[in-house]
Amino acid sequence: MKTTIIIMLTMIASILFAGVSSDSLDYKINKGDVISINVMDHPEFSYGLIIVMPDGFIQYPGIGSINIAGTTMNDLRDNIYSVVSQYVPNPLITVNVSKIYNHNINVLGFVNQQGSYQIYEPVDIMFALSLAGGIKEPGNSRITIFHSDGTIETTRLKTLLKTGNVNLAAPRIKVYPYDTIVIEQTGKVNWPFITFCMTAVSLFTNIYFRTN
Repeated sequence: MKTTIIIMLTMIASILFAGVSSDSLDYKINKGDVISINVMDHPEFSYGLIIVMPDGFIQYPGIGSINIAGTTMNDLRDNIYSVVSQYVPNPLITVNVSKIYNHNINVLGFVNQQGSYQIYEPVDIMFALSLAGGIKEPGNSRITIFHSDGTIETTRLKTLLKTGNVNLAAPRIKVYPYDTIVIEQTGKVNWPFITFCMTAVSLFTNIYFRTN
């Protein structure tokens, strides 16, 4: 029963934390996105396939190094317009996201901030948990990792700490893009977790019947 609930939570995570579309100018640019900037009839100001670096910056002539991560497409277009208009009267500018970087992991259960978090490479399980603000009332929490390749790993927080998982020299459990981590408290009746599961199952049921 518990395994069934966790699998449902994993499916719900893919729905609740799905990436947004780049069609809207309100889309917020993320680190790792690939964008293109086109100034009509002025290729000297047009650039395709610009990668937003992990620090959130891109390089653009006339502006230099600018941090665009978290800004909207509309804001970026306005910024480019303010520079290009100094050289080109009434420039026609379009900006597009050619590729959305969506290498996320989902962290659910007894953590301080459940959600979907972006990573740029495989990360250590402890780092992944820190992205979600850490475990609530750690104790001997059970940690289950549903890997995107279909494999499942289960461990406990005390085991990680005891085996020196935080030691860089020790073998560590890795979390990969699209993995889902579920944290459960053990050793007592966890009514908040049970309530969460019931709510999640109810939400999943509603979504299922609405789409079928």
